[in-house]
Amino acid sequence: MDLALGELLGSAKSPRAGIDRVLAAALALSAAERGNVQIREPTGELRIAAQRGFTRDFLDHFAVVDNDGSACGRAAENAMQTVIVDVNKDPAFEPHRSIAAASGFRAVVSTPLISDSGLVGVVSTHFPRPHRLSGHELRSLQQLGRMAGTALSRFPARELSALATVDGDPGERDEPLASQALWSPTLEDFRRVTLDDRNGSDFFALTLEVADVFGLAGAGVSLADGKAMRTVAAQSERAAALELIQEQYGVGPCVESQRIARPVLVFDLTDHPSKWKEFTKVAATVGVVSVAAVPIRLGGVGLGVLDLYHGAQHRWTTEEVRLASRLARMAASYAFELYRARRTTAQLQQALDSRVIIEQAKGMLAERMGITIDAAFGQLRAHARDHNKPLRTVADAVVQRELEPGTRSEPGTQPGPVQLP
Repeated sequence: MDLALGELLGSAKSPRAGIDRVLAAALALSAAERGNVQIREPTGELRIAAQRGFTRDFLDHFAVVDNDGSACGRAAENAMQTVIVDVNKDPAFEPHRSIAAASGFRAVVSTPLISDSGLVGVVSTHFPRPHRLSGHELRSLQQLGRMAGTALSRFPARELSALATVDGDPGERDEPLASQALWSPTLEDFRRVTLDDRNGSDFFALTLEVADVFGLAGAGVSLADGKAMRTVAAQSERAAALELIQEQYGVGPCVESQRIARPVLVFDLTDHPSKWKEFTKVAATVGVVSVAAVPIRLGGVGLGVLDLYHGAQHRWTTEEVRLASRLARMAASYAFELYRARRTTAQLQQALDSRVIIEQAKGMLAERMGITIDAAFGQLRAHARDHNKPLRTVADAVVQRELEPGTRSEPGTQPGPVQLP
C-alpha cells in the first residue's frame, strides 16, 4: 500500500486534490467518518483546509489553532502523533470538551504532515466513542503523515495557505481513494485467497463479536466473487443457511447490499414475501425475522457484506449500522494486513532463494568458462534477455547442469553466449 498511496498522493495536480486525498486516506486507514486537515501558516498557527462530518460550530471553534491543548495543536508543536482515547479524561483538552460533545466525538488522533523542510500541517480523525486505534493503524497514519507532507510540500506555501481561510472550510468534498491505485491487485489477491481457502477465521471472529454485541440470532460474512457472493464465515447454523441460500440463488439482502454499496435494512421480512422468495422461506424456517446487510469496504473497494440476523422485528438504528460497519472494516483490515505480511514474507524468501541460486550459477559459470564473476553475470543476463526467460530460470539451468556453457575461452577472446541444448 505504501508505494501505491505515495503515487496517489504524488499524482495530485493541485493542492486541493492533494489535501482532499490526504483526508480520504486518513479516514480509510483509521475507519473513521469524521476528520480534517489543517495547514500550518508561516506564522505557526493551524487553519482548516478540508473536513468531513463537522458543522460550522466546530469549524469556528478550531478556525485558528496555536497549541491550546487540542490534539492537533500538540501534534503540531511536538511534530509527533497525538492520541486522545477519551477527551473527557484528558486534562489538557478540557477547554474543548463542550465543542467535542456538541460535535459528537469522544476520541481523536492527530498526525503531523512532515516533509524534509518541516511541518506542513496536521490530519486528524475523530470517533464518536472512547476509542483506541491499533498499533498498526497508528503506524499507518504516521506513514501517511510522512508521505503526505512530502507530497504537499511540492506546492508553493502560498497556494496551500490559500485553501485555509480564517473561517475554516465549511465544504465537504469526497475525494475517493482510487481502488486500483491504493489497493489492487493485492486486495483482489486477498479476496481470492480467502475465497479459495475458505479460511474465514478472522471473519468468523467478527461474526461472533457482532452477534454478542447486538444480541443477534446469527451473523455471517460473504465476500464478492465477481457478481456472485461466496460465504466465508457464519456464527451459527441458521446464519450459515441464510448465507448459503443467497450464494445459491444470487438474491437476498446481502447480494443487494454489495450491488448498491449501501446497507440494506429490513424491519420484518414477512412484509416483503416476494422480494427475496427463497431467502424469505429459509428465514422463516430458521426463525429469522429482521436482517441488516452492511457492506465491508476497504479503500473504496466493496470487499463483501456483513449480515446481521435478528429473531424478532427490529428497527435498525444509525448507530448500530455505523458500529457494525466499523467492526467489519476493522476485521477486514486486520485480515488483509495479515495476508499482506504473509505475502511479503513469502516474496522476500523467494527473492533470497533466487539470489542464492544466481550467485551459485555465477560462480560455477565463471569457473567453467575461465571468466570473471561480473562477466559470468553478464552472460546469464544476456541469455535471459535473448531467450525471454527469467534470470532465476537460467541460473537454475546452470546449477543443474542442464545448460552447457561451452568451452573455456582463450585469453583475449570474448566468450560467446550460453546455449541451451
